[in-house]
Amino acid sequence: RTVAMFGALAECFGLSCSCDVRAADAAEIKITSDAPEAIVVKVVATPSTTTGAESFGDSSPVSVFARVPTEASFCLTKHPTSATSATGLTAFGVCHQEDEENQLVEWPDKAPLEEDQPVADSLRRRMAKAKLSLEALRERVQEELLDRPAQTQAEEREMSFCTTSTMMRYLCASDGDANKALRAMKDSMEWRRRNLQEHLFLEGAKLPTCRSCLKDPLSHCFLCIGQDVLGRHVIYSCTGRAANKTPEDGIEHMATELERLFQNSSMPGQIAWVLDFAGFGLADCNPKVAALALPMFASHYPERFGQIVCLSFPYAFYPLYAAGSRILDKDTMAKVKILKSDKEWKRYGDAYWSNDPGMRSWLDEAVKCKGVPGSFPGPDFTEQLRRTPATENAIRILERCATHPGCHKDHKH
Repeated sequence: RTVAMFGALAECFGLSCSCDVRAADAAEIKITSDAPEAIVVKVVATPSTTTGAESFGDSSPVSVFARVPTEASFCLTKHPTSATSATGLTAFGVCHQEDEENQLVEWPDKAPLEEDQPVADSLRRRMAKAKLSLEALRERVQEELLDRPAQTQAEEREMSFCTTSTMMRYLCASDGDANKALRAMKDSMEWRRRNLQEHLFLEGAKLPTCRSCLKDPLSHCFLCIGQDVLGRHVIYSCTGRAANKTPEDGIEHMATELERLFQNSSMPGQIAWVLDFAGFGLADCNPKVAALALPMFASHYPERFGQIVCLSFPYAFYPLYAAGSRILDKDTMAKVKILKSDKEWKRYGDAYWSNDPGMRSWLDEAVKCKGVPGSFPGPDFTEQLRRTPATENAIRILERCATHPGCHKDHKH
């Protein structure tokens, strides 16, 4: 069982792409938005506090400012003609060279920290190998997945998934094998049809949202608070600060957040995940979380995790980490960093967060807060975060938490 778990972790970091997680449809909940600029949310029907054991979940209202993929995002340069769908989206667009370059974002030659250089080198090697098979995969995708114009908004989302960056991610995860990458993309598209259904979208919205967090901002803690020096989205999470411990709801939260950040998985990019174990307890030890999350990340969000930074790492987990070091290759393990002291935390922050002082201040304050729901840095720190389409959702959740009756005002340990 341990070997299988680490196998899924390896796939999550891009060594392969073969797992599949199947979840049944969730109970539908009707959500409307009257004013996009204010995002006034009305919950018409709420069957329970959680979204139910047969769904998966995330906690943040969708950002109406997030950019939706355009016809240029498809990067299907072999088809100069285009077919416009019933809802107005061009299914087969001509990609300009600048758009193609934006879809093929590469890691810089030199990593910010010397010990992270193997991660950069590994990614460049896999990117170079993937490019050799890109045109072959593009032709197969065009023939088998984009053979007709979209007729509905759901079909538009489905087709918008098949961008150059998506093909490159799946090729990297498949060691440059176009056939394997295509099978994996088909599996992911089927998974997306089953799980990213209409009840996860605000009325008229292009991107999904977590239903649990719409009802209670204390539900989850998986927040995009900025970008690091490499342009990766910085996600801060702390299970101790999540009031909702239902595994399926937590998975929905993470999935919808990734969908929102990468515009329905159509755009390139990675996340740097700061995983704070403050307040971690028995309620957070449900093995179902890993059983659901790791295969989902590995099979359907390959190459999205650039780094995982662990704080207050539980001593009980060190044997598991040591086992992983023996099972996984050094490039994969290099993506997992365990910071054991304030000095190591400062060194990492100096290297990766110098580009955003506001985010750095928020993170420095967050690690001093209690690991309980609603215990976040105060409004003065939230105001320092840069308000962007990527961070808008997290900032709104933090603002709601600050006025929530269940929020802990005594933030410090």
